[in-house]
Amino acid sequence: MTNFINSVIVAIFCAFTLAGVEAQIQAPAPSPESTLKQRVGLVDIEINYSRPGVKDRTIFGDMLPFGQEWRTGANAPTTVAFSDDVMIGGQSLDKGKYILTSIPDQDKWTIQFKNPENGEETLRLQVKPEGIEDLVETFTINVANIRNNTATIDLEWEKTRVSIPVSLNTDEKVFASIEQVMNGPSANDYHTAASYYMSAGKDLKQAREWAGKAVEMTGGNFFWMIHTKALIEAEMGLKKEAIQSAEASIKAAKAAGDTHYVLLNEKLIEELNN
Repeated sequence: MTNFINSVIVAIFCAFTLAGVEAQIQAPAPSPESTLKQRVGLVDIEINYSRPGVKDRTIFGDMLPFGQEWRTGANAPTTVAFSDDVMIGGQSLDKGKYILTSIPDQDKWTIQFKNPENGEETLRLQVKPEGIEDLVETFTINVANIRNNTATIDLEWEKTRVSIPVSLNTDEKVFASIEQVMNGPSANDYHTAASYYMSAGKDLKQAREWAGKAVEMTGGNFFWMIHTKALIEAEMGLKKEAIQSAEASIKAAKAAGDTHYVLLNEKLIEELNN
């Protein structure tokens, strides 16, 4: 009986010990992580960074010496992602994700956008810092001064603000979209609609009309669009018309050097003639 009791005590002790090993102490991070998402014009900007505090220290020129590169945050590297091409301080920057670093100085800051894969610098610009009246205790990155074509990425900490100018080609994209819509559906729109109607077994007459418009708008040069029209006509039982379309598709495919569609059309003609 004594041995049994001892075994139970040992088992209970082990259970508490294991539970203690697995338990993790929960505590707030000194520099909490933050994610900022902001749309400017037609571009989405996402910034991921950690936010250190002043904590009664002198930051710029002391804790962060002037002339030394700073990760512009704490902990992991700060990243900025753009969903489309932008201009940073008048310089082109392709869409994608970048590491943001900076070199603070008394009368200028050097801002760097780097490739996250190899750390190589993609873009560099210099901006002037400005003093702000109220103390910013927690380092903050914000997208501000938002207009259709411009914005700024603002870095604020202690009593300093640095604004990185961002510009976009919003007008160009909007005008192109308006022109496309006002001019009606494109050949590709008609072809996509015709293909869907055919595959879904919808109104084949309507599908053939759309396919015909796609072929007409492309001058009969897009062999895959003509092939779609041939398939729709074959499905409708329009044997003669389907063969004519398949032959036209073969001609266009040969001119483009596409043997695959030549074979597809030849096979369709063979099936229609059997």
